[in-house]
Amino acid sequence: MLATFKSPHTALAALAISSAMMTPVTGFAAGGPYAVDDAAVLEAGTCQVDAFASFGDESREAYVLAPSCVSGFAPWLEAGVAVERAHEGGAWGTVVEPGLKAVFGEIEEAGLSFGLSSGLVYDRTARSVAGYSLVGLVSVELAEPMTINLNAGYERDRAAAADHFVWGAGTVFQANENLAFIAETFGQDEGKTGFQAGFRPTIFNGRVDLDFVYGRNITGESGNWFSAGTSVRF
Repeated sequence: MLATFKSPHTALAALAISSAMMTPVTGFAAGGPYAVDDAAVLEAGTCQVDAFASFGDESREAYVLAPSCVSGFAPWLEAGVAVERAHEGGAWGTVVEPGLKAVFGEIEEAGLSFGLSSGLVYDRTARSVAGYSLVGLVSVELAEPMTINLNAGYERDRAAAADHFVWGAGTVFQANENLAFIAETFGQDEGKTGFQAGFRPTIFNGRVDLDFVYGRNITGESGNWFSAGTSVRF
């Protein structure tokens, strides 16, 4: 079963690489190989390209390229698409994931912001829509260097003819303007839960992020993975 979970600054869509390697796919806002999204979009009139690779137990691997943009006409809406090439059990597969992310409210005094993301997964091998999702996003600024991101929503797995509740919770600690530490947990109602943690250096005057992430399944099929990638904004 292919699942898509996303990153801080991305969406928590579902349908992933495997139950043993719940690798994030699709990158919208700040992007990267994480599973929990934040309620924020890129600056109006800018674009970003995420590129990352994940390597897991039993020769599982995945490669993702995900551009996204925000126009000057709708600065609250981010549109993107991710292309993922994954290998598991001796077979390669490719999925294409278009998605939208909207930020529709904030309470500045409480440090709260709200958003909504939607995504669709098209399986190029089967030539059919494999699933889709709709996820609510909340970001809370606890203190200047720390933000908590909460996700909850619905996922349809058409291949298995199943509906799922999906969720995620992540923390971003901004040590300084050039370095962040990120940790998160995420899962679905079948009891499959994953964990990821890593660090994100930012270089070239804030235009490029680098991600180095370790992840593992907490429940369900055992599995570990490592992801590395970059996000470029222009």
